[in-house]
Amino acid sequence: MNPTLADRVSLRTLRWGDHEGGSALSPPFEVIIAADVIHPQNAAALEPLLSSVRTLVGGGGSRYPFVLLSYVERSDKLTHALAAALSELPARCRRRPLGRRAWVYELDMWDNWPSGQGCAEKGATGITAWPVAGKQAGPDRILPGFRRSFNRPVAAT
Repeated sequence: MNPTLADRVSLRTLRWGDHEGGSALSPPFEVIIAADVIHPQNAAALEPLLSSVRTLVGGGGSRYPFVLLSYVERSDKLTHALAAALSELPARCRRRPLGRRAWVYELDMWDNWPSGQGCAEKGATGITAWPVAGKQAGPDRILPGFRRSFNRPVAAT
C-alpha cells in the first residue's frame, strides 16, 4: 500500500509446505520475517512452515538470507518441537529473549552451518553473541549478522 515501495514490493499467497509455489516466487530472499505464526492450536503447521522457509532461502551457500522468527512460548511441548525442528535446519540459529516467554530466533549462515547444532541463547559458548562483548551496539547496527549495506548509513561524497 506504500506508494514509495509499490514498484519493489509484491504480495502473494504461499501455502506453507508448497515447494512448487515457493519456488515460483523466485527465491532466495534476503530477509524472511515470521511473527507469531507458531501456536499450540496450529502445532501441525510447524513442519510445513519451516519447510517453506527452507524453500524461500534457496541454496546459495552463503550467510544470506537472514530469517527472523518470533515465538511466544505457550506450550513446553511446542517449544521443544520448535527447538528440535530448528536444529535440523542447515543454518546457524540464535535465540534471543524479547520478553517474558517471548523469543526471536535468528537464522543465517544457510548451507554453511552443520545441522544438529541447536539454537543457543545469546552469550552461549561457541555462539556469536550480539552485542559483541566490549562493544556497544548503536544506531549504526540495526540487525546482527545482516548485510552491512543495510546496517550502516551511507556517507554522501
